[in-house]
Amino acid sequence: MRHYLSLEVNFKHCVMMAMGLAAFGGLFLTSTRAQRTTWTVTITVSGGTEKPVYGFLSNPPGASHCLGTNPKPTPSPENLYICAGDEVLWTPKSDGTKSEMAVYHKDLLLNKNGKKERWFHATEPNSNGGTTDLNEPKGVEHEYCVAVFDPSNGHLYIHDPKIIIGTGTRPPPKHPKEGATPK
Repeated sequence: MRHYLSLEVNFKHCVMMAMGLAAFGGLFLTSTRAQRTTWTVTITVSGGTEKPVYGFLSNPPGASHCLGTNPKPTPSPENLYICAGDEVLWTPKSDGTKSEMAVYHKDLLLNKNGKKERWFHATEPNSNGGTTDLNEPKGVEHEYCVAVFDPSNGHLYIHDPKIIIGTGTRPPPKHPKEGATPK
């Protein structure tokens, strides 16, 4: 007995194959998505200097994959270029053994434990920080304040470096003056 395939069966079969391929393709694309970079910024303070010295490592190693060409200002540990979705951690380091660090962000830039945070605290040798939102506007400079206290010499070191998402070509967001009522 001959079996004739109808157009309806072929159409259903094609739809099922397309759905299977789409699901498989989606899994493949998800696994090859760009990996988030974790930036560990070491803030070193010493009795001989007033300004902290910054160093950084990235994991995976290498420069930011969303940097673009000719960024301004020039990339450095004080002008850290990152991508939306990257993680930034700060670690205090001093001549002593238990320096304490506080990092303050005026722009609610980083998420920690599912919510936006302004303050990050750590005691040497621990780190603290957060992850940028994937929807964070690119090209905006985010200044933050660093304070590290070294109990071995009783000195407080303060500085205001920047985190820049993307190329750093857009001006920073405007904030109302302290005490002013928003419009």
